[in-house]
Amino acid sequence: MKFGILLFDGVEPIDLAALGALSIAKRFEPSIETCVIATGEHNKVTLACNVKIEAEFTIKNAPECDVYLIAGGPTWKEEIHREQTLDFIRCKSLSAILGAACMGVTLLAAAGVLDNKKATLRNQTSGSEENPIEYVKRQWPAIDPVVAHIVDQGRIVTGGGGVLNLDVALYLLERLYSKELARNTGRILEYNEAYMANANRLGIIT
Repeated sequence: MKFGILLFDGVEPIDLAALGALSIAKRFEPSIETCVIATGEHNKVTLACNVKIEAEFTIKNAPECDVYLIAGGPTWKEEIHREQTLDFIRCKSLSAILGAACMGVTLLAAAGVLDNKKATLRNQTSGSEENPIEYVKRQWPAIDPVVAHIVDQGRIVTGGGGVLNLDVALYLLERLYSKELARNTGRILEYNEAYMANANRLGIIT
């Protein structure tokens, strides 16, 4: 099974945690493949901390994947207006599973693939920032945003804020492979207790 990680300029480094989880999972399940896809015209992506990485593909030449995980970051407000990115998400939503956490969920919202569905994303704010869940509710009334650990709507799986992109990856490993694979991955990451604490505190909606 192939997982594509979708990145854009300004992505938070913490949103690469899902890639790290998949790398660990491959130790137990060699059939797992990953690739990194940039939404811009070039392969280079500048993270929010100004670190530059080089993606293997852009959305113009990206391979077909079974799952696409969309990262988030403070530049989401610009990315939700990039029709090239939104068209890519719409197209892939017809055949693949889409996952996102934190502000990456707004790209799914802007693409229209969350219409008439529940979703979750970050519920904490900094400074005078509008609460992201309230923002989604106001901006896209067809979506039902809720506070949760993970919301599974079939082809689309969303998670709460920040590091919960790691939780989305672990959740999908359990759903698509096995509980044993997810737990072994979480064990190596020493993250299983944190995952369960997040699930118990916020709840998983299916």
